[in-house]
Amino acid sequence: MYCVARDASALKDAELKILKERSMLKAIIDNIPDPIFVVDRDHRAILTNKNFYSDYLGKENEAETLGLQPVDYFSQEEGMEVMEDNTRVMNSGVSIINRKETVYDHQGNKNVILLTKVPLIIEKEEVSGLVGIARNITAAHNLEQEQDFIYRLIDTLGKASTFKLALEKTIKLLSEFFGFEAAEAWKVGYDQNNLIRIAEYNRDVNIWSGNAVSNFKKGAGLPGMTWEKGKIQVWEKLTGDERFIRKEPVVVHQMDYGIGLPIIYKGEVLAVLTFLAKKQPDNRNRLVDLLTRVAIQISTDVRRKLTENRLNNMYKYSPNLIVVVGMDGYLKKVNPAFVKMFGYTEEELLNTPISQFLHPQDQASTFQRLNEVAEGRSPRNFQNRCKAKNGDWKWISWTPAELLEEEGIVHVFGIDITSLKSSNLELHKYRNVIESSKDAIGLFTLETGEVYLNSSFQEILGYETGNLKGQEAIENMYHGDIISREIFPTLLAGRYWEGDLQIKNSEGENLDYYFSGGPVFNSNNEVIALFGIHTDISERKKYEATLKNYGERINRILESITDGFFSLDSSGFVTHWNKAAEKFSGIARHQIENQNLWQVVPEARELLFFDKHQEALKTMEKTSYEEFHAPSKKWYEVNIYPGVEGASVYFKDITPRKLIENKIKIAKERYDLVAKATRESVYDWDVIKNELEWNGAYYEVYGYKRLLRKDNLSQWLENIHIEDRQSIEATLDLALESGDTKWESEYRLVKSNRKIAYVLERGYIIRDESGKAIRMIGSLQDITELKQNERALEELNHQLQRNAKDLADSNAELEQFAYIASHDLQEPLRMVTSFLSQLQKKYDDQLDDRARQYIHFATDGAVRMRQILLDLLDYSRAGRLEYSREEVDLNDMLTNIENLYASSIKETGATILYGKLPVICAAVTPLQRVLSNLISNGIKYSHRDIPPIIKVTVKEESTCWQFSISDNGIGIDERYFEKVFILFQRLHSREDYSGTGIGLAICKKIVENHGGEIWLESKEGKGSTFHFTINKQF
Repeated sequence: MYCVARDASALKDAELKILKERSMLKAIIDNIPDPIFVVDRDHRAILTNKNFYSDYLGKENEAETLGLQPVDYFSQEEGMEVMEDNTRVMNSGVSIINRKETVYDHQGNKNVILLTKVPLIIEKEEVSGLVGIARNITAAHNLEQEQDFIYRLIDTLGKASTFKLALEKTIKLLSEFFGFEAAEAWKVGYDQNNLIRIAEYNRDVNIWSGNAVSNFKKGAGLPGMTWEKGKIQVWEKLTGDERFIRKEPVVVHQMDYGIGLPIIYKGEVLAVLTFLAKKQPDNRNRLVDLLTRVAIQISTDVRRKLTENRLNNMYKYSPNLIVVVGMDGYLKKVNPAFVKMFGYTEEELLNTPISQFLHPQDQASTFQRLNEVAEGRSPRNFQNRCKAKNGDWKWISWTPAELLEEEGIVHVFGIDITSLKSSNLELHKYRNVIESSKDAIGLFTLETGEVYLNSSFQEILGYETGNLKGQEAIENMYHGDIISREIFPTLLAGRYWEGDLQIKNSEGENLDYYFSGGPVFNSNNEVIALFGIHTDISERKKYEATLKNYGERINRILESITDGFFSLDSSGFVTHWNKAAEKFSGIARHQIENQNLWQVVPEARELLFFDKHQEALKTMEKTSYEEFHAPSKKWYEVNIYPGVEGASVYFKDITPRKLIENKIKIAKERYDLVAKATRESVYDWDVIKNELEWNGAYYEVYGYKRLLRKDNLSQWLENIHIEDRQSIEATLDLALESGDTKWESEYRLVKSNRKIAYVLERGYIIRDESGKAIRMIGSLQDITELKQNERALEELNHQLQRNAKDLADSNAELEQFAYIASHDLQEPLRMVTSFLSQLQKKYDDQLDDRARQYIHFATDGAVRMRQILLDLLDYSRAGRLEYSREEVDLNDMLTNIENLYASSIKETGATILYGKLPVICAAVTPLQRVLSNLISNGIKYSHRDIPPIIKVTVKEESTCWQFSISDNGIGIDERYFEKVFILFQRLHSREDYSGTGIGLAICKKIVENHGGEIWLESKEGKGSTFHFTINKQF
């Protein structure tokens, strides 16, 4: 044996170095987060990092993967595809960089990668294998897919024509994207009380067939709980979850997984989307997170679509007119109601000047209102007439919006008020009939909103007509929403409505009444008012409640009610027949109970009752109606209450109520009879046919002969006084052409006996829809006696004015005469007195005693005459004193008077008493003259041995000041109370008391010129009190 030894240290070192470098390289690539693999030309793995062998292939270590080919860990088909792809890279030497692929790991998880394959070149630039790197971009890919999906959702929402279609497409897209079996969309109702189902999606089969629920309350079921919680709900094992209400569909179709998704905008839940699946999705958390993000992303678009849907519905379906007006004189947009009302096409409306649609008399006011809004001023409502395509003029009430969307554009909203404008509203004809009824009856005038309740209604409810106005006030009278939901729409449509309801009295109590109401039409067959007759059914309701709650007492109660009652089972056999039913029908209980109604009374099949009974059993809803029973000639109100086992029937005699309704229908005839009972002439003029019909009073009062044919306007004009005829005809023509509805005029009629009668005519003009006068109703009132009285009164007033002027002139002349006479006579008297004094002085020693006595008499007479003239001058001046008013302190005035009469006060020992007197507004000088005269009289006419005491008081009245001056003097006999105020009247001799008797006359004149009065109270020997007043306003 030969052995050759060789030093292998270098080789060993090289191997160790290679192993070390490989270990280092292995550590590096193991820490790279992307899977890395290296294969040779035979596709066998020569290197794999941890992410490849562990995370991707599920191996424990790299060794388990070395030498393996793709067919060893993929399917044969997939492995061969990978090997062919590797061969292309190795043969071509061209790398694959970041190719996107979808792969599944050993656990079946889907991953999206960016795959890079690079040829492995080691020596001589020959490809000895391939290096592969797979970058996992699953998260980024998923996010990209989600965003694409959300963009598609938002685009779908934007393009959907309606809110319903938008949600329908949304739940379909979401179900297809996440793999749900079924879905529903719910919107929150306007009243925020329930969710309304508006769309559904089923992938394979309709799971809701026969089990659809249209709405849910908050907190009920999956939709209601999602709404209440306001966040996503995930329910598992639905078949066993008591919260899930609709069990049958999920059991039948094995739906065991449910999700509720709220769509929230600014804290408000707009809609709820619910989804069902047979099993829980693989990644529950990702699903919840993604759905939450989706809901946030689309919430704004859902809100916009909901708002847009509501606005479009309002614009499209609103019965009122919605118009966009351009200030260039053209319409920019009109809603379907506008097109329908006026009969034009939308193209015709938008391409024709607005002025061509407007009545000539309304054009200026219409553009004025529109310009105000366009200029930014507060909008004001207005009315005008617009011409329809068929030539009719329609009255429209317009309300401009404050919104200015763009310059020169105005939004206006309108309602048709043509019928209201043309209504004569002669509703007062009905009120006498209504007022006489004991039933509670109400009348609602549509144009004015006036609510009239007869006295019975007001007494029962505690309402007064003046406290009610408008439809809302009427709706508030009734319990629940039946009046707004059902009754008002029916009556406004021109139909009658009857049934039970509850009304609220002023104390808030709900009262049961049977309501029978309908429309009131005018001569044009237009609804102008609504009436309602309320019959008290509280007793019946009481018994019905008793029947429901106390089964043991049902027979006694049914026997006690005044309504007829019977009950039928489902086969038509009578199970109960009360006494009232016996009375109304004439059929005894023993003849019909436990018998088939249709066999015992076969004629009942011919009655309306048969059809109504069948209808009630079919719909399972209460049925009420009225029927006339010809054999008994009575009206009956019938109420049928269906049940599972049959039906209960109440019927009552309502003949009296029907009579009242009949009275309302013939109210016009009664009105005509009332007109005939008066002597006022009433006419009805057909303007189109020129036929004038008068009542009998016209011919009886004015003596005209009734013609065999109807009168016309010319015959009426011939009876008018010739001086009035032309002007009356002109004013009538003007009223007919101007659009007025009333005409009133006074003129003279020539009666058949040629006497003249003054009449007052009042007419009411009825017009058609275009405003043309077609009829006039009016009356003539004979005012001849009134005119005669007016002329007599006017002549009397003229005579009184002439007399007053003559009296004023006479008084002025008298005052002027008195002033002139008294002033001019003083000079001669001064001369007489002067010459007598000179005569006595010069010839005193030559005169005897008798001559001196004569000279004294003459001088004394002249002096007294001069005093009389001075007093007379004062009296005349009193009428011409300046009565300008100013503030007067009566305390200062009394002080001045005391100073004036200081010597007399001292000589007589007089005392003047007065307290704190007020400051008043009066004429100073005249007032001081009156007080001075009265106080000086109190001093003068006193007892010689008793010092005079004079007391002054002032009392304020509502319109004047009352002065009182009392003294303790000699007093005045009651016979002379009036005489003392007459000019120059004295009660005492000059030797006893000086004076001329003119002072009190001056006082009286001053007081009366002040607008007051003067009087006295006195007892002879005990003193006097003089009273006078001064008006506050003079």
